[in-house]
Amino acid sequence: MEGLLYAPSPYEPWSFLAVTVVMGGAAAWAAGRILAWTWRPLWQVLPYAVLLAGVVAFLHYVLFHENTVPLDQVIAAIGAQDGAALAGALRYYAVILLVIILFAVAGYIVTRARQMRRQYGFQTDPSK
Repeated sequence: MEGLLYAPSPYEPWSFLAVTVVMGGAAAWAAGRILAWTWRPLWQVLPYAVLLAGVVAFLHYVLFHENTVPLDQVIAAIGAQDGAALAGALRYYAVILLVIILFAVAGYIVTRARQMRRQYGFQTDPSK
């Protein structure tokens, strides 16, 4: 799995688990909970997840010198209008984004289910 889910580095897979799954997942879970708690629609998870994935990619770069978003390759692919090269350059960011979206949506769904149960629990009361 080396190189498929996370950027090759001497700290793999522990850096991926620590930064992306634990830290990024906790922040995404909290973002999803806040969006549900304020009764916002589920689609608003996406812009927050994109920004949070950028922060997680930056933390990978700063803490472990893992180049998860190689800007030189991204700029070259955009300049050459090569979609395959752009997808290859952003594959680690896409994995980080997917993990962040999964955690944010899970936090949103769990919180929204609690809200609905608390607010509209009388409709499912079996004593009626």
